[in-house]
Amino acid sequence: MTRVVLVASSPRLPLLFPPQTWRALDAARPVWVLGDDHPSLPALEVAEIPWQVLAPAEDTGPAGRDLLLVGQGLDLDAVAQARRQADALLDHARRDGTATLLLPPVNDGPLVQLVADRAARGHIEVEAVYPVGEPKGAALLDLVATGTGAWPRRLPVGPRADPCLAGQASGRGGLRGARRDRGGRPRAPARGTG
Repeated sequence: MTRVVLVASSPRLPLLFPPQTWRALDAARPVWVLGDDHPSLPALEVAEIPWQVLAPAEDTGPAGRDLLLVGQGLDLDAVAQARRQADALLDHARRDGTATLLLPPVNDGPLVQLVADRAARGHIEVEAVYPVGEPKGAALLDLVATGTGAWPRRLPVGPRADPCLAGQASGRGGLRGARRDRGGRPRAPARGTG
């Protein structure tokens, strides 16, 4: 059966893909993208996965779904461009048996809707590959990406890190928490502090 695979990419982490995304991209020859400025292309090149820019098909005119999208407030020209891209992708799927499109990180809604609508009318199977959750280490990458420069030189530990521990002695004694003398016994507070 003829099929189209739509693969989502993350706007936050365009170079990191979960395993299900890599499987879908690796099975495709080529992976179609909408422009050569797609932020995930370096990952495809490192993985040696061939890709090509999808040239829009000639305009066949609006259909019912197109007018609904315009009625929802979408730009007429953007809907027409998405319609031509959907037609081109479906033409590749009919010719080759399958076509895989790496969706742009943002604003893929009209294109996905038009591909699904036209594929249903043409009896073409549509598979959507969306990542579930964040890749491992995403929170750390977000923290590093902030780049505020406000990192402390040393991370606070013990009573400085947790106000609930303030006033408690550490297991080793010393100057943390309660004051102790050289023998490890609690000392009276300093004069004038209490």
